[in-house]
Amino acid sequence: AVAEEDIYWDGRDDEDNGTKNNIGKPWISKGQRIIGVEVGECSCPSDATCTASSPSATAIAENSAAMERAIIGIDNNSTTLYRDSIAILPPSSKIVSDADAISTASVALLGVHCALPSGAIDRLQLANNKSGAESEEKVKESVAKIEDKSGRSVIVGGGNYAIYLCKAMVACGIQTYLVSDRPKWNLPSANELLPKGEKMKKAKKDKMVEILSPSVGQLSLGFAMAIGNFDTLVDTLGDEMGVGRLQSVVQGASGVSGFLAQMQELHGCSKYVSTLTRSQQYVLNKGLLFARDPVIRYQQEVEKLPIMRECHYLPPPINFGSTTLQTLLDKGVIYPSNQNENGAHASKPAFVRGWSLSDLTELKTWPRDTNTGTGRFGFPEVKLSLSSAHMLKMVKEEIDKEKTKS
Repeated sequence: AVAEEDIYWDGRDDEDNGTKNNIGKPWISKGQRIIGVEVGECSCPSDATCTASSPSATAIAENSAAMERAIIGIDNNSTTLYRDSIAILPPSSKIVSDADAISTASVALLGVHCALPSGAIDRLQLANNKSGAESEEKVKESVAKIEDKSGRSVIVGGGNYAIYLCKAMVACGIQTYLVSDRPKWNLPSANELLPKGEKMKKAKKDKMVEILSPSVGQLSLGFAMAIGNFDTLVDTLGDEMGVGRLQSVVQGASGVSGFLAQMQELHGCSKYVSTLTRSQQYVLNKGLLFARDPVIRYQQEVEKLPIMRECHYLPPPINFGSTTLQTLLDKGVIYPSNQNENGAHASKPAFVRGWSLSDLTELKTWPRDTNTGTGRFGFPEVKLSLSSAHMLKMVKEEIDKEKTKS
């Protein structure tokens, strides 16, 4: 949307909705382009069975709780947006189309924002201070204090989506490892994954991003063991937790808590995010020859949902727009809509990701663990005994000691 008047972050009350009795400088100036998440509500007739929610009236409950978050009215208050979901397209980004802005927000929501280490979110909140309550010098000082606590992230895969996630993580100040089984000539260099034009000390630049194979070094260590400790892992190729095969994730379900326990035990990793799409799952389950029709049918059905108003509205994660998305837009880390596996969505009512043949090939050719022959090499095995886990941890500690000596 385009702001029709100045909008202020502070000084809002229920009567003026942020347009009167304001303090400080405008957060959004008249004429600026913005992107945000609308406060949704169930659109079903009152006498009809709700098709936009789960068996109970969860949509009503969720929106009721979400309404406690600050909202901003635009278009003469005909549309309300979650305030912390709004990001401003910088003036220099006039070349960013609406479709590209939407695709950037869509892919960054799961693969970037939901996978950020907690320390990074705190730092981005300070860096993108919109209230004007703190001086720029004080903000920079606060950011510097927690910069070293931003965390480390691992991106598995070498496709366009994985490469974008790697660039986005680095833009958010996360030390990132891109792990791929593709040939080196088919992957960008580490320098190409750094934000363009951003001033960064050489020592910091050299450690911000590293590209690894599943097997690392002369000892052929798995990538996770070679990296050591990291905070999050984003898997663009597979689904180690099997979340896509479950109707709901129940604590203690077979394989779910076990995998996370291994990641936490061995690497201190508290977040595992799989970005495997439903289309990719169809191809994995049915094979290339038989998946074409189900994939096309699924994508077309989902693209029609916004028109049919049969969507279940979910409030966005807190501070998604004002931290993660704003950072990516400011630094020009844009995901072009024509890179989407399902084709550009500019003329479609919805953004729906597709499937990638190159990602499927990389998953199928990924080296397997020699102990089981089934798991992907480098990932911890869920069936690993606790004593073995402790043994591997000791090995990792010895490797770290050797690295320190050298």
